[in-house]
Amino acid sequence: MHILARGDVLQRLRLASGLVLFAFAATHFLNHALGLVSLEAMLAMQGWRKVVTRSWPGSILLLSAFLTHIALALYKLSQRLTWRLPAWELTQIVTGLSVPLLLISHVVYNRGAATLAGTDDTYTYELANTWPGFALLMSALLVLVWVHGCIGLNYWLRLAPWYRHARPVLLACAVALPVAALAGYSVTGRQVAAQVAVPGAWDALQRASQAPDAATVARLTLLHDRLRWTFLALLALALAVPVVRTARRAARAKVEVTYRGGPVVRIAQGPTLLEISRMKDIPHASVCGGRARC
Repeated sequence: MHILARGDVLQRLRLASGLVLFAFAATHFLNHALGLVSLEAMLAMQGWRKVVTRSWPGSILLLSAFLTHIALALYKLSQRLTWRLPAWELTQIVTGLSVPLLLISHVVYNRGAATLAGTDDTYTYELANTWPGFALLMSALLVLVWVHGCIGLNYWLRLAPWYRHARPVLLACAVALPVAALAGYSVTGRQVAAQVAVPGAWDALQRASQAPDAATVARLTLLHDRLRWTFLALLALALAVPVVRTARRAARAKVEVTYRGGPVVRIAQGPTLLEISRMKDIPHASVCGGRARC
């Protein structure tokens, strides 16, 4: 089996769903970057992207990848018995769990409005509604998504022999794309803000885009709140499971682990060898972060 395909079924599902989401994010941010060319260029690429992402196959693929990735992340979180982790792994977890909290708003008030009210959520419409009031929030979402995805890709691809040679080029691209995306968003955001500042322009844009009415906005807000609270409840449950498991482990018989040339430790049954090493501050090589690839 190729080194990049190693891991159990759940690891492969997590990887596959992550790659789908990363590809979507990369094309989305590339679309943002076209704002450095013109608003028209952004709109043109957005039209082509929507042919794929708003189609039934594209929608099902994206939704399935998102739900699968989140579900597996929460499951893995529920199985952890220690938070003594390398900085990169902790950063990946924190950024990954932060993304849904911000993404729910973005999806509900964009795709939700398009579905329920037939809103034409073009870049012009979205920029008018997010710049400058939600600019920092949208920028934070972009950075969190990109950092989370790049960490995962780096610690997956580093196992491949060719990655060492390609890494400088990929790193340059990984830095250039989000910077260009944020710059494009900023340039066109200011441009659209100036356009809608003209008397009557805002109302005309809302009518032309079929902006949702008050009743639809209320439905979207209700959906948004329910989804956010559902995710927070699932996150709380995932964090509570290790606490319960740790309490139950205290009553179990202890096992003895002997490290060659190192200490002998006694610990209750349950943790993996990697977790035991981290709990006891014993150096333990883990290139892939315990994903059974290295």
